[in-house]
Amino acid sequence: MARGRRTVRCALLARGGLERALAATAVVCLDSERPFVAGTALVGDVRDALRAVTGRIAAGPRACPGHSGPVPSPVAGQDAPAVPGRIVRYPQALAAVEAALPEDAHVFVDAGNTGASAVHLLPAPRHGRFVVALGMGGMGYTFGAGIGAALATGRRTYVLAGDGAFFMHGAEVHTAVEHRAPVTFVIFNNNAHAMCALREEFLQGGVRDDDVFGRTDIAAGVAAAFPSLDVTGAENAAQLRAALLRGNTGAGPAFVALDCDPREIPPFLPFQPFAEANGSAGRAGHEDHKENADERRVVHAG
Repeated sequence: MARGRRTVRCALLARGGLERALAATAVVCLDSERPFVAGTALVGDVRDALRAVTGRIAAGPRACPGHSGPVPSPVAGQDAPAVPGRIVRYPQALAAVEAALPEDAHVFVDAGNTGASAVHLLPAPRHGRFVVALGMGGMGYTFGAGIGAALATGRRTYVLAGDGAFFMHGAEVHTAVEHRAPVTFVIFNNNAHAMCALREEFLQGGVRDDDVFGRTDIAAGVAAAFPSLDVTGAENAAQLRAALLRGNTGAGPAFVALDCDPREIPPFLPFQPFAEANGSAGRAGHEDHKENADERRVVHAG
């Protein structure tokens, strides 16, 4: 990120708590700058460096080393009680999504706490697609991608996004309404760029005001903007599930928004030490969701 003319490199975020593993691993870094950890630095033009490296690698396939595959990490505070009022915890909300999700649905998961939670807690549909934006996140990509998939396939498509992603690209709902796309938008509204706020709190010395927003009633706003759209402001997981099941029976789009806690710690590896230190105080847990056999093994979707 840049502040004025000075560029600040996020060394702590870049290594992501991997110091011990990296210390025992040979690291080769191709970049215009030196890496944050000890290793062989090929500094300079990345294109030229890649060509030089690939030219020294022998052609032909190589055997993949044996491995046990991905293993879901336990979620801290999984048995914490539900929060009273309109706040819905991510595990409870995603359990409701799982209960309503058609087996042939396409699912597009956006960035932030919503994405981190959905990746760990929502099984992929057996005969659909489960698409996630990794790396820097691509906030808001799900709206255009989900609408496009729904129009191209005619299948019910789910878009799971936070309020930050919605504010960036949520006006694409207009396209879904105009073309009667079979897409269900589920907006997890914590009134913040919450992953940024948690990162600042845990790793950068304090939360900045610009990552925490005033409360917004997204469901009411979307309902006013698109009177023909089926819009629900879900106050609990049961209302969320009912709205999703109702949307599944329709031919066009549906929109559901729910309120989440910006302080809830998602199952995001760099945050887990802080969740464990705090006992998670119910932030990342719920009383309904249990990891099932499908979540413990690889699911081949499609």
